[in-house]
Amino acid sequence: MAKDTKTKAAPAPTEEIAPGPEPGNIAVQEHDAKSIPTGLFVVIPTRNNELVIGSLVHLCRQYAESVIVVDEDSDDRTWEIATDAGAHLVRINPDDGKNRAMFTGFQVAPERGCSAVVLYDSEGIFRAREVPTLVVDVMNGTADLVIASRFLGGRKGIPSFRPGVDNAPSTVGKTQVVPPVTDPESTFFAISRKGIYIWTLTVKAITRGNG
Repeated sequence: MAKDTKTKAAPAPTEEIAPGPEPGNIAVQEHDAKSIPTGLFVVIPTRNNELVIGSLVHLCRQYAESVIVVDEDSDDRTWEIATDAGAHLVRINPDDGKNRAMFTGFQVAPERGCSAVVLYDSEGIFRAREVPTLVVDVMNGTADLVIASRFLGGRKGIPSFRPGVDNAPSTVGKTQVVPPVTDPESTFFAISRKGIYIWTLTVKAITRGNG
């Protein structure tokens, strides 16, 4: 007779990956909705970005179930265009800064049922079509954090991928993970729901400690 046994799961590793060449002209195409991972959300912090935010939302929606735009109270039509493009919009005080925008996105995404989140820079540094590669190990449970590095590809400013994280990106504090990361300032990474929970607790503890 089969006997159930309980084993203690080892901590999920973290991993860095990197996109390919710099983007050129944007080519719009249809994407098979069946291939979009269930529960994958993209968070885009932004401010005064009306010229490109609509395109970014449309592109990210090809690869994610939901796109959350955290708008730092833009003076232009950023929030309106993002909403029209299909994003879930959250507006915050601009004085709170990008760190608060990112943290707000990480709070909202689990409330809306995410299983993983991709932080996506609204400045166009990275490419939306790299999202499926970025999220593979997070979605299959072998990593809780995967960071795109700009410094692993041999060409300055062009990201590449390899396993390794030392700290969580410094924009939200020094959360210790292993192994070492080459780009702690990266604004393109995937994180699991569990990783968000741990990260949130860490940030709150750091905030209390500095208070």
